Amino acid sequence: MKMKLNNTFPTLLAIFVMVSCSQEKEVDEGKIVFRNDLAYEVNSTKPFTGCELIRYTDGSGKDCYKNGNLSRVETYHRNGQLRSLNTIKTQDNGQVLRTLEKCFYPNGQSCWGDGGFVNRRGEKISQEEFKDWFYGR
Repeated sequence: MKMKLNNTFPTLLAIFVMVSCSQEKEVDEGKIVFRNDLAYEVNSTKPFTGCELIRYTDGSGKDCYKNGNLSRVETYHRNGQLRSLNTIKTQDNGQVLRTLEKCFYPNGQSCWGDGGFVNRRGEKISQEEFKDWFYGR
C-alpha cells in the first residue's frame, strides 16, 4: 500500500508551523531594558514580545510582554507547580484595562475556591491567613 506523500506533506508542514510559532521567546533575567515605559531586549530597537525568566529564592517566575507592555506574570513553587498567574489586559498605549489574578498551592489546588480563600484541605480561611501563607510569614 503506497502512501500519497503529496497529501500528507501539506498537513505535516501546517502542524510544524503551528507548533513552532506557538513558542514564546524566552530570555534570561537581566536581558530586558525599559525605554519610555516599554520593555526591549538588550540592544534591540523593537519592543519586546516574549518572557523574561526570573529566579527567586523560593521558586522562579516569568514576566511576559507583548509589544513591550507587561501582559502576564507567572510565579512557580520550588517543585515547579504554578504559584500565581496574573494576566494583564492593556490598551495599545499601555494603559491597564483589567487584571486577572489566580493562585495555586504547591499541590496545584487553587487558593481561591468559590471566590474566597481556601487552605490546602479545601477549608475556608481569611484573607490574612492566606497572605501569611502566600508571603511566607
